[in-house]
Amino acid sequence: MPRVKPGQRQRARAPKTLGSYSRDVAILTGTSTGRSCDGYEPIPVNASPKFITVVPVQLRREESRSMQFFCEKTLLQLTSFFKDEFWTRQVLQVADSENCIRHSLIALASYHELYMGHTSLPTRKLNHFALRHYNLSIGAILGSKKTPSNTHTHLISCVMFICIEALQKRTQSVLQLVKAGYRMLREYGFHHCSRKTDPNWPPAKVSDANSTIRYTYNFLRRIVTQLYLVMRDLDPELSSIVSDIMQSHEQSGSSKFAFESLSDAQQEISHMRLQLEQKQKSNLPRNMNAWFVAFKDFQANNEKRHDANSDRRAVALLELQARFLAVDIAINCTGEQVNHLLWDEYTKEFDKMLNFAEEAMELRLSRGAAGPTPQFHMHSGTVPVLYGIIARCRDPAIRRRAVTMMLSQPLREGILDSNVILGLGRKIMAAEEGSARTPLLVSCSDIPVESRVQKVSVAAGTRDNEYMVGYQLGRGWWWESVECILNYREPVKSFDCN
Repeated sequence: MPRVKPGQRQRARAPKTLGSYSRDVAILTGTSTGRSCDGYEPIPVNASPKFITVVPVQLRREESRSMQFFCEKTLLQLTSFFKDEFWTRQVLQVADSENCIRHSLIALASYHELYMGHTSLPTRKLNHFALRHYNLSIGAILGSKKTPSNTHTHLISCVMFICIEALQKRTQSVLQLVKAGYRMLREYGFHHCSRKTDPNWPPAKVSDANSTIRYTYNFLRRIVTQLYLVMRDLDPELSSIVSDIMQSHEQSGSSKFAFESLSDAQQEISHMRLQLEQKQKSNLPRNMNAWFVAFKDFQANNEKRHDANSDRRAVALLELQARFLAVDIAINCTGEQVNHLLWDEYTKEFDKMLNFAEEAMELRLSRGAAGPTPQFHMHSGTVPVLYGIIARCRDPAIRRRAVTMMLSQPLREGILDSNVILGLGRKIMAAEEGSARTPLLVSCSDIPVESRVQKVSVAAGTRDNEYMVGYQLGRGWWWESVECILNYREPVKSFDCN
């Protein structure tokens, strides 16, 4: 060992390190000091994102616990079908520097823990904790003046607040937040976001702020579709937003589909559903066929990338949604007068759809002694299609299979709650079957056409925040309060339209 002359010794400097929270973010995002380690294999392009607990050192114990729950539970459910860096990276990074996002993230995780029902904490204490952080988040964002440089922070807050309100089944609050978010996009010229025609459309990889704007626009479109399918034209501003979305899509030009991701494929399904509800039927059969061709091409080109469990579930979900929409289009685009007996011709197709629904819900894997785990995400998933099958397919065996599937797992998909939607479906089913020609149902033909529910509508009641549900039958309309559906327990023999 070489000797060092006295007075020339120097203490070795400690290596520069990142703080614990920044280090975890760097690990999660794959960006750190720029140095690479040659001792590991390169990460495959199609590798699923790995969620790493990101906990700032300054957080209190209960706050750290909620952050960990968000990373381990909430993130997995929010991205159960479609992965997005908005959730797996951007929200976590912004939460490190913005109090409003960190508080809303903690609140969302706490409300999600309450929804799942597996908390070790007293329910009242956790609910108070969630509400306190929700209020802190609201106060922080209200105290932050909107500027072009912090637009992404306000948009992230809007998305987080919508998730929190949806989780608590506050549809009116979700509606107000969606309108506020869309107004923000309008302020900065992003309400007509189209990659093909709008110069303001932010490029995908320019910055995280632009990526946030892209995600928020697509997120709001999904929630707008959910709201419109439930409320239709009850809210003029919501109808105006739908018109903007339709106009923006028309300006994008060609109806030839070329999907870059599974999310793109679902977005087109969502748009065609809006077109059908808006009675814009002329090009729908052709567009539906074009969608199937494009989706088949996308699957062929990305076969190796879809080995992940979430991708397989997403593919099954898209098959389910597209097949039901195709049947709906085929029946409703045959002429001015819809023949509701045509639904009976698609019984075998409905049975196949339920196989896709079972795969998307992972029912074969989720059955266990511990019981089903409640699921929460913000996409339109299996709930609206299972409801559609219960309401439209009059085959008694298929109907009951769909009901059993909805009962097997509590689901909250955006504003759609499986228990509420199932209550509506079972009420339609019981009323139709109560009017059947025979007490022992064997096939669809046992239910006469005049007893079939042709349409369901929602209308404002006589009091504030009161809504009525109407059922259109061959002999007229029958109306009841939404509360009757929420409290529905016993079978209904028939609807009295007199």
